[in-house]
Amino acid sequence: MQKTSKQEDLETIDATRLKGMPSKLVLEYQRQLRYHGVDIMSSTGGLVSAVHTKEDLEQATAAFEHTVMALLDQKLIFEMP
Repeated sequence: MQKTSKQEDLETIDATRLKGMPSKLVLEYQRQLRYHGVDIMSSTGGLVSAVHTKEDLEQATAAFEHTVMALLDQKLIFEMP
């Protein structure tokens, strides 16, 4: 797997690179989501079904927003200009 050395490296549609996220990032992503009440039951994806309510979706969205902020604070991800 190639390492990401600059921001331009992140702009890709190559499935190998997209699925090759560092394990530290994946683990922290999962940990943060669970801390905020969401278990995606997979590596980085998730699912929504007909049994999820509007409130479930709002909670998941808020958890994702908190997770992204935590990952930014930890410098595991960075904002695109």
